[in-house]
Amino acid sequence: MIFSSRCKRWLCGILAFVMAFTYCFQVSGPGALSVQAAAEEESSVVYIDSETVDLTLDIEGSGSFALDDTVYADSVSEVEEDGETLYRKVSYSISEFDTDETCLYVDVENDCAYTIYTSSYAYTNAYVSVNKTVALYADESCEGEAISEESSLYQTFSFVIYINYLGMEDVTLSDSDLYIYNTDYTYSEDEGVATTTFENTPYTLSSWDGMTDIYMESSNSDFDDIYYYVEDNVLTIETTQLGTTELTFTVNGEKFVVNLTVTTLDMVSTKLIAKGKKSKLKITATCDDTSVCANTDFTWSSSDTSVVSVSKKGKITAKKKGNAIIYATNGYITLGCAVSVASKKTVKAIKKAIWIGDNCTYSQARRMQSAYYDCSSLVFRAYKSAGIKVVWKGSYAPVAASIAYWLVKTKGHKLYKYTNKRIQKMKFYAGDLGFQTGASNGRYKGIYHVEMFIGYSYIGSKNGKAVLLPRWANRYDGYTLSVIAHF
Repeated sequence: MIFSSRCKRWLCGILAFVMAFTYCFQVSGPGALSVQAAAEEESSVVYIDSETVDLTLDIEGSGSFALDDTVYADSVSEVEEDGETLYRKVSYSISEFDTDETCLYVDVENDCAYTIYTSSYAYTNAYVSVNKTVALYADESCEGEAISEESSLYQTFSFVIYINYLGMEDVTLSDSDLYIYNTDYTYSEDEGVATTTFENTPYTLSSWDGMTDIYMESSNSDFDDIYYYVEDNVLTIETTQLGTTELTFTVNGEKFVVNLTVTTLDMVSTKLIAKGKKSKLKITATCDDTSVCANTDFTWSSSDTSVVSVSKKGKITAKKKGNAIIYATNGYITLGCAVSVASKKTVKAIKKAIWIGDNCTYSQARRMQSAYYDCSSLVFRAYKSAGIKVVWKGSYAPVAASIAYWLVKTKGHKLYKYTNKRIQKMKFYAGDLGFQTGASNGRYKGIYHVEMFIGYSYIGSKNGKAVLLPRWANRYDGYTLSVIAHF
């Protein structure tokens, strides 16, 4: 018998379960079911005549078919020859299915019928071609060589195969009200994602196991960019679109409804504050025009309460010089702000340095004129405006190398190698000075550039740890230097 099948999705777009079968292949794991065990049970044989018939298979079972005896009665009747009772039987040959994916598996039974086993790509509408060979046997067992053989006859029949899913009627979702929160963080392990779990499942659901058919419909037509999948019974939904929608997931024919709210959250990622001062950190929630922002009730904490404490409402108090990260979480997402505490004079100097960089023009030739600056004159003038001496009390700014030499030789400070590890551990303080080394200029350490360090920027979390960028008065966040000295 030659079988050819074209896989077409049925009304429910059914995917069948990959079944374990001795002659086919076997699925292992908690969700696997054995077809072999089901095949051992007595199954009804559907006889196929020249008309199209329907054959319904359970996903955990099998179904048998054979050519109708009434059509081929002459092929199976007893025949006497030379005084002996002989049996004329019809046998069939099996070849590969003419499809891109094998949809069904077929096994020959002793009674010359065939059994169909559902596989991972068993859809509806299987078209069966029958290649019939009539042979004469000495007994009815279909065994041994045929005594005589007639010419092969060819005839084609078709039938529709329906796959019945395992029952999903007892399955429920652990949570049907889901919330997704998005931020502008570079690294975020929990934003843009919501999950819920299918409970009481008949097997372990997965989008990639070939046995779970799932598709989604949204009540909000604006939600046209949603990614979803199921793995180990967990439904994951990802989107950056704002608003609310009702999502209906159809899983193996059973419908599950999820109410989804998507919100964007924003909080300052960096904060410079003078010792003894207080400040309120605010979280801004943004939704679309028609939805209500949800779950904006946050729990606050500090990575170092000896430097900065925070109240239940996000009010911070700067206790001493240093750095800390203030976290705010609502159980779905965590926001962070890197806070640097410095003296009032240092805060004033930093603000002046930022102002010079934003409002004046860079020029080494005119570095000491009021409308111009270079790197060392910016540092010199900023600290001088706060009443802090740099190298000398004069009005003319020293070069970068002279500032570094003064910090080391006069102030007794150390030049620390700039490393990302030191940045992530917040080893430097607002107001420290960073230097570029390596120039062949005959100056101390070959230093040719200086920048004022002003704190850190929180850009998210990775592997459960905060990720920070260094901030500078006159450079972009993340700019790197050779060495840094405490001021």
